[in-house]
Amino acid sequence: MSSFEHCAGVLDGYLEKPGSSFVLARDQVREAEAPFRVLLVSPPGYGTGDDVVHDVMRLLARYGIDPAFEHGARQGGTLLPEYDDAEILVIFALDGETRALCLAMASKPVPDRAVVACVPAGPEDEYLRRLLAQEHKAGLVSLPASGGGERVPDRTGIHVVRACANALVAWNSARIRRLNPDETVVLMLHGIRTRAQWMSHVKPAIEQAGLIPVPTNYGMMNLLPFALRFRDRERNAIEAIRRQIRRARDRYGHASFAVLAHSYGSYVVGRLLAEGETFDRVILCGSILPSEYDFAAGGPPVLNDVGSLDVWPVLASKVSPAYGHSGSFGFHSGVTVEDRFHPGTDHGQFLTREFAERFWVPFLADEKVERASDGCCPSRRQSLLDWLPHVWSRTGKVVYPLIAVLTLGILGSVSFLAWRLFWAWWQ
Repeated sequence: MSSFEHCAGVLDGYLEKPGSSFVLARDQVREAEAPFRVLLVSPPGYGTGDDVVHDVMRLLARYGIDPAFEHGARQGGTLLPEYDDAEILVIFALDGETRALCLAMASKPVPDRAVVACVPAGPEDEYLRRLLAQEHKAGLVSLPASGGGERVPDRTGIHVVRACANALVAWNSARIRRLNPDETVVLMLHGIRTRAQWMSHVKPAIEQAGLIPVPTNYGMMNLLPFALRFRDRERNAIEAIRRQIRRARDRYGHASFAVLAHSYGSYVVGRLLAEGETFDRVILCGSILPSEYDFAAGGPPVLNDVGSLDVWPVLASKVSPAYGHSGSFGFHSGVTVEDRFHPGTDHGQFLTREFAERFWVPFLADEKVERASDGCCPSRRQSLLDWLPHVWSRTGKVVYPLIAVLTLGILGSVSFLAWRLFWAWWQ
């Protein structure tokens, strides 16, 4: 199977779902005849033959995103602003000129323009990749280490097309938001072992800011189905939220959509994003997503609130590899996620009206991130729990059964002693 066929097979399920965010955005852009421009830049000799650049062009055209294409970077500082005509600029950094262009464009961000840098995965470009990702916060796609021009089965086309698709959805939402500035829907997702009463406290703060709060509900998720990841229960929760999101999109068709997720709700959001759902802004608190979760380049801005006393994400990361401790330690991925640390805050202390007014409303309304503190270190209890072995590890398979046996033995001994004392008193 060729790279193009492989990428198309994956992307068809992600982008061609009827009623998906991408299909709706693409149709709205076409209907409004709005100019969404994608520009691909590569060195001379690429994109015209049998290579990964050509595959990317074919994939973009397949999904209705017709890119412009240029061979070679334009010379001279006076010509750089001309690239601002593009809403998303995809640069294949395969020679000195295109590498310099990556740095020039990423270091001078322009509102409403996304930059995706496609850089070879070899060690000679490691410094460039680190500079783009950590300092300039550009979207980064790794090309095959062979140099990117050779036809090698890889996932480059998937990452580039997803970045362009996400950029199209975000750009269309921003366009609609300018036409309907008061319509921003905030979807709220709860965690396990709760009926989400906190939503009634947060909802007035969101309404007061002129936003539209929409609570969602997947029912009561108890500890055992969560810890053992009952597949039917998990899938039912995800599909219940998906249906409620679809109804909200049908009702508020031209609004922008943000999501506010707590605890297990963050896991549901992660699954929805991976399956093609898109949002304009994402807020996570008490998140149990893995810290290495891949938020697609060009996707929505993500704000992750971290509590220094929140131990539940750490414990969740020990029971299943699908869960992580990003709500306790953060993602530490400045390219896609803004971690905000809160000293002295545990798992449920985010969920108040005062917290929403101070920290969430500015981000939901204007993407403004209010600082919580100058710095925050994990608490001792978080650090100690992080030393526990994972349940599925070799050590965990020995330690946890031993702990269970010892616990049952202690409980049995205490129960027996209590019975003997009661019997002696009764006699």
